Amino acid sequence: MLKRMKALKDQRGLTLIELLVVIVIIGIIAGIAIVAIGNIMENSKRDAHIANAQQVANAARLYVTSENPALANPVTIRVNEHASEDSLVGEGYLETVSDPSGTIYGDASQVVITRTNDGLTFQVTLANAPESGSAHTYLTSDDPNALDRDNVTLP
Repeated sequence: MLKRMKALKDQRGLTLIELLVVIVIIGIIAGIAIVAIGNIMENSKRDAHIANAQQVANAARLYVTSENPALANPVTIRVNEHASEDSLVGEGYLETVSDPSGTIYGDASQVVITRTNDGLTFQVTLANAPESGSAHTYLTSDDPNALDRDNVTLP
């Protein structure tokens, strides 16, 4: 029994320096992880705006094809105006479109459709509502299918 107690007394735990080194290493790893997670969240917001723009362009393409093939050149169609019949939501081609935070895009969100010799071009603009404090245009693109993250500006 005495041998066992003596063996336990001779065992050492972590020194203060070893403990501090472990804490510093954990802090460095946590700092790297926080930056990486922040970038992932920002990229996912940008991807959501791109997907919304592509969805709006596809709804506008359906609108032009089925409703009014002889549109004026160019024609502007609003995105989210529920009461308006000249909006994609009002016509039933699109459900209400929201930004990644859940805020509905504002009245400045629109699609400008232009006829060219090669077909139709769609310029999609998605902007938040001015009632939310400050109007911000997230993206404007002549070709929503060719969008990438660099085309999206976040507030």
